[in-house]
Amino acid sequence: MKKLITWLIIIGLFLVVATMLKPRHTTVVVMEVAPMVVGRTTCDVDNHPVVFIDPRVIGTNEERFTRIHEFTHVHQMANDCKLFASRYAQDKYFRVSHELEAYCAELKEKVRYGENADAAMHFVKNEFAEV
Repeated sequence: MKKLITWLIIIGLFLVVATMLKPRHTTVVVMEVAPMVVGRTTCDVDNHPVVFIDPRVIGTNEERFTRIHEFTHVHQMANDCKLFASRYAQDKYFRVSHELEAYCAELKEKVRYGENADAAMHFVKNEFAEV
């Protein structure tokens, strides 16, 4: 009986760990986002991230850069998408720090693809000019 209980506990712990390690699926929707915006990440009704990418960038390097930026946000939302989105909308400092992380990932990829680092930094500087 003791062995059976031990095995049930081990199996139960294994199932808990397997559930926690299960990768979350992120939906990517190709549709027009907004004027001058090529990507956006939000939450679906099940509290999972959804990435929207503008069709104008599909098949270009800009799509790759946009995906890196938006999937940085997906990673940031890993624990609770809706809580992240709420805080992102309400807390300017939270939003800026997370956008900086996403832009840094995007810029790193742009430089890797041969884009001018100064021009890329100028773009980011303009993005944050109104903050």
